[in-house]
Amino acid sequence: MHTMPRSYRFGQDLADHVKGLGVTPQPLIGAGPPENLGTDPKERAILLFDDGSVQAVLPRYGQHLLDTFNEEVLERGVFTAIAGVHEPGGGDNIPRAMGHYVPSYDPSCVRKEGSPSSFVQYLARARFESAAVGNTDKLVNATASALLAASELAGGTHGRMSRKSPHRRVVEILSDGEARASYRALQEIVLTHAGEFSPEVWAAQARALVENIVQQLSGAAELDGTVVAFLTAPQAPIAAEGEAAIVTRTDNLFTYPAGAPRVRVRLGSIHSVKGETHTATLVLDSFFHKHHLSELKPWLLGSKSGGSTTTARGKRVVEGIRMLGRLKLHYVAMTRPTHLLCLAMRKDAFGDGELDTLADRGWTIIDCCAPA
Repeated sequence: MHTMPRSYRFGQDLADHVKGLGVTPQPLIGAGPPENLGTDPKERAILLFDDGSVQAVLPRYGQHLLDTFNEEVLERGVFTAIAGVHEPGGGDNIPRAMGHYVPSYDPSCVRKEGSPSSFVQYLARARFESAAVGNTDKLVNATASALLAASELAGGTHGRMSRKSPHRRVVEILSDGEARASYRALQEIVLTHAGEFSPEVWAAQARALVENIVQQLSGAAELDGTVVAFLTAPQAPIAAEGEAAIVTRTDNLFTYPAGAPRVRVRLGSIHSVKGETHTATLVLDSFFHKHHLSELKPWLLGSKSGGSTTTARGKRVVEGIRMLGRLKLHYVAMTRPTHLLCLAMRKDAFGDGELDTLADRGWTIIDCCAPA
C-alpha cells in the first residue's frame, strides 16, 4: 500500500487545484499551512491584463495583498512574483518575460554567480536575498564585502579567501578603535535604511564613513577614480508619470504603495525559487513559443489533468515534450505559497464562459484592464 503525497506547506484547496499539473497526477493531501502567521488560507486569484495594463499587474497584486492580509502578516510574510522566462527577449508577444511587467527588472540580481560591480549593487543583491529569509545578516555581510572589494581596488592586500564572515574580517582588520566606531556607525545606517540609501542620506551620512573605512582597510592615502566609481552615490529614481515605482529599482523588489510601502514583493524566475516557501506567490505568464499559462488553461479549467490523456478507444496519448516542461515548471511555481496563489494572464486568453468556470472553481477574478 502506497501512502499519498502530503504537503505541510499548503491546505487541501490548493492541493486539489495544483495536483492536476503533475505529469503523473495522484491524490495530494494538503496538511498546511503552518500556523506561524496565525491566518487562514486565502481564495486563489487570477489577475487579467492586456498590452496596455501589463505594468499594472504588480501594483494590483500589491493592493490585493494589502486587502487580504493584516499588518502582522504583511510585515512577517514572504511575498513573491515569478515568471518562467525572466531573461529579456523581443518586444512582441506581450508578456514575453518579466521585463514586460517590470521594465527595469535585472536578471543578474537573481543569479548567484559573479560579484557586484559597485557598493550599491552589493546592497541591492543583499536586499533581494534577505527578502526570502527575513534577517539582517545578509545586509551586514554585504556591506562588509563591498568595503573589502573597494579596499582591494584601492590597493589593499588582505585578500578575499577566508573562512570568516566578511563582517568579522572587517572588524579584525580595523584594529583602530576610531575606525571600528566608524564601521559600526555605517552598519547602523545601513540597517536603519534597510540597505537602500537615498542620494541625500548617502551624501550626508554614509559617503564619508565609507571612504574613511576603505582608506583604513587599504592603507591608501587617497582614493583614485576607480575606487570612487565603485563608490558612486546612488541616483535619485526617476519614474514617468503614472509609472509604478518598481521600474526604477535595482534590487528586483517591488514595494507597495510607492509613497509609504507596506509590503515587499521579491521578483525572480521560477527556477530561482525552487524549494522555497512563500506566504503568497504570483505566477506571471511568459512566452516560450507560446504563452505558458495560456497553454495550461485546460488544466486550470479542470478539463485536463496530468501529462497524458486517454482517447475514446482507450489509447493513452502523452503530451508533447514542451507541454510536459510547462507542466513541471508551473507545478513548481504553484506549489510555493502557503496562503495565497495568484496567476497573471492575458484577458484575451479566455473565451466565452471560461472566466465563469474559473469563478465557480473558486478563483477570484481581478481585472487589471479596468481602473482599480
